[in-house]
This record gives sequence, structure tokens and C-alpha cells, in this order.
Amino acid sequence: MGTATAWAEIDGVAPGLFIASAPSFTPITDSFNRANGAIGTTDTGQTWVAQSGTWTIVSNQAASSGNQCTCVVDAAVADCTMQVTLVNVSGSGETGVCWRSTDDSNNFLVNKAGTTYRKQAGSFTAVASGAASADGDVVKVTLSGSSHTLLKN
Repeated sequence: MGTATAWAEIDGVAPGLFIASAPSFTPITDSFNRANGAIGTTDTGQTWVAQSGTWTIVSNQAASSGNQCTCVVDAAVADCTMQVTLVNVSGSGETGVCWRSTDDSNNFLVNKAGTTYRKQAGSFTAVASGAASADGDVVKVTLSGSSHTLLKN
């Protein structure tokens, strides 16, 4: 664990997750289509781990409470492609996607404003910027070695 790619959202809600990789890799998917309550496991059986904050399912969406909450699922591979559809972007919380997460203090993330950060030992360093997100935007992150490619829509 720890070298795997992770998906997360910070103070927001997302309706779906898809992680794919090499041909021998079984894709991870989560529609969040389940009863309100604990976030639980993905549709393909991987357990969500709340690195910070409290995470639940609310109206078939992942939801967090608190500030800068992070929840991850271990893909068990270092190189892969993640795809997430963002919702509740216009809310007051901070919606985004993170990857290469070893813990809540060490990861990469892109927030709804379009800024990509490296979070190391709890300190944020901006490494790239792009357009702000809107409800329904699809964020795709492709990881290959030290290369991180982000596409939106």
C-alpha cells in the first residue's frame, strides 16, 4: 500500500469513479449507488479509507463533512488512469481529485479552482494551474512514472 494511486475529494461530492491501468489490471469502479450511510466499498470490492474527515454516501454520492477531507481507495498499482465526474462544485466546500496519496499529508491534488498542488509533509506547493471546474466536469488523471497528465472534459 502507499505506492498506489488514490482518488479523493475534498469537502465535496462525486457520483462516480473509474480507475484503469495495464491489461492485467482489473479496473476499479464506484457508482456510489447505494443506501445512505458509511462510504464502504467500491462496486468492485475495494475499501474506501478516510484519511481525514468523515465520509458517507448521501443520495448516491460520496460526501464529506469537515474541511479538506480526504478519502482514498488503493488501486494497488503506481501507473494508471483515473476518471472522476465532479458535482457540487459551486458549493462552499472544496471539491477535487487527489492521487499518489501515501497519507493525508502527502499527495497530489487538483482543486475546483483548477490549481494542482503537491502536498508534502502537510505543506501545499502549487505545481500547475488550469481552468476552474463546474458541476458535471470530468477530470481524468493519467499516471506513468513521474509523469502526471490531467485532462478535464
